[in-house]
Amino acid sequence: MDIYRFVDSRDIREHLKQLDYQFTTPETAFLVWYCHTATLDEKIAAWQEIIDTMPNCSMGPRRLGLDIPDFHEFLRRYINLQMRYLKQFRDATGGVYSWRALFGCRKENVSSTVYASYCRCLDAAKDWAADDDGCTGFIISKNLIDTDQKRSWADSVRFNRKSQIVDVHCFDAYEEDSDLSIMFTCMWFAFPTPFHAGDIVRDIHDPDRPHVLADLCTWTSKNAREELPQSEMPRGAEFYDHIVSLLEAEGDITDMSWSGYAMQESGEEAGVILVDGHGSQGNYLDLEFACKPLPDRYRPLEVVSAYFKERRTGEPVPIDDMLNSYITLIAKGAREQRATN
Repeated sequence: MDIYRFVDSRDIREHLKQLDYQFTTPETAFLVWYCHTATLDEKIAAWQEIIDTMPNCSMGPRRLGLDIPDFHEFLRRYINLQMRYLKQFRDATGGVYSWRALFGCRKENVSSTVYASYCRCLDAAKDWAADDDGCTGFIISKNLIDTDQKRSWADSVRFNRKSQIVDVHCFDAYEEDSDLSIMFTCMWFAFPTPFHAGDIVRDIHDPDRPHVLADLCTWTSKNAREELPQSEMPRGAEFYDHIVSLLEAEGDITDMSWSGYAMQESGEEAGVILVDGHGSQGNYLDLEFACKPLPDRYRPLEVVSAYFKERRTGEPVPIDDMLNSYITLIAKGAREQRATN
């Protein structure tokens, strides 16, 4: 299996290749599940290949007390669940369908029509997507009519630009299905990355907004000593090992976090702000190096980047030099923004 195909970040993918990183069975299955671009058919085929070719194992209780005594059996059940979800979604009994277009990470409601047939809704969405070059895919939702079921969301299927199914989300009628459906979200892994404090990175889902990386959840005491000044580690570098150990035992996908600095371009807090990529706000697997050169309005981040990188050498940028550079770049960015308005 080409597991690298399921790593969306170009830079993390190349880094893992260079390391010849040896993936465990759970790591491989998780990367397949997390991939944003693979179709559901590709994922199911990959999980089946894992069952057929990789060693079986178990995973102890995770957050919410869920455990996996037999990983191969878990994957078989998960594949079966995806197929049952699709059958459930396509059954139009008591439901109506609607669709909305996707433009990168942005969703836009387009359809003003509801459809009694899944196939008719799919045809309408495909026709619209084919006529819009900026469309990256679409989502079809199914809402039930006159139901007694208490649910806070509708069943949905996401399609890519080629109208291929990427993932499916359905209401779980049985508790065991609910536990199974969230099992991958209860996992946490520390994959090697090529990033350092001060690197200018971007989230692949919001590629036009750069950040200066400040911290990664996967950093151990070795990383902390290399990346951070001792003055910023009041509990000692070993505390990072303690945190990683806890996350390996009890962490879930919301803990696969990072933090960094970004530009707030308007409002009272305009300027450089700290962004915590935690929970639904971000996952370190989605990071890539930002393209250079940065637009002028983001150039102040280069000052922040230089500060982080030089303090690692024990020679931080003098505060007056940093502030003067920052003020100059802020003014230049403001002029650029006014000129484009």
